[in-house]
Amino acid sequence: VNLGLAQLEDGDKKFVFCHSMGCAITFMYLIDELEQGMPQKFNGVAANAPLVQPNTDPFAFSVANAIAQAQVWAGLGASYPPTLGGTLEEHYAEGKFDTSSTTSRARYTRMKDLCLAQQRHTYTACHTGLCVGSATANTALEFVNAYKDLARFQEGAADLAVPILIQQAALDRTVVNAPMTSFCGEAFSDCTLTVYPSSQHNIWWEADHIRTPALAEVYAFFDGRDDLRIPPPAPPATTEA
Repeated sequence: VNLGLAQLEDGDKKFVFCHSMGCAITFMYLIDELEQGMPQKFNGVAANAPLVQPNTDPFAFSVANAIAQAQVWAGLGASYPPTLGGTLEEHYAEGKFDTSSTTSRARYTRMKDLCLAQQRHTYTACHTGLCVGSATANTALEFVNAYKDLARFQEGAADLAVPILIQQAALDRTVVNAPMTSFCGEAFSDCTLTVYPSSQHNIWWEADHIRTPALAEVYAFFDGRDDLRIPPPAPPATTEA
């Protein structure tokens, strides 16, 4: 955040534009900012299918939590949980488009080609490959713990002051929509939620008839946000006699 803001002028409007796991990270940052008494920095947030609670099918959330914890405890955190994993070739095998995060075959194919072409390329950040096939047990446990932290904040008295637009994909198979809806209503003081009824998880990679109005909504939302929303000071801590 500091590196990004340092590239902008003081009078520039400042926004966050996030998708899925990036939104979970954004929410946790905003919560930490509030709880640490830091000034609120952003004029608005646009969140594309944000991750609040992951979809853990075919397991119940509590079972998925237990599996991830057991794998990490056993030293298998870098392994894939049951039903997940596989090579990129398996991830993009014939028929996988039907269960992908978009209904745009053109954008799906473009990503597939990029992933397969770059899978053995070594980047300067010291990792090999552009894409991953799935989440490891370590990552799954981070998702679970993030949901618990977000739910804990939602149940508290404070609200995040930054205005947010949440775009929800009605056909989402990656995140659970109901917790996202309640998080919008209970964790933010100014939250707008729009449902895209024919969209899969990645709304901004969707077919143009979904993607174009979704991006237009984001631009209009940003254009309408001028002033920073300053949260009220946190109430003083109290102790029982």
